[in-house]
Amino acid sequence: MKILYILTCEDDTVKGLMEFQKKSHEVISVDIERVSYDDLVDLIFSSDKVISW
Repeated sequence: MKILYILTCEDDTVKGLMEFQKKSHEVISVDIERVSYDDLVDLIFSSDKVISW
């Protein structure tokens, strides 16, 4: 499963969750302020699950 994390901030809880899920899934994280709208839309539609923090 491909999981996309859209981050507004990154704390230890989020890092821990991403590391745990990386063991069995493909995990991608993006900083909402550093990604273009077009790239973000492409990432959303190519992911199986999207999580926003």
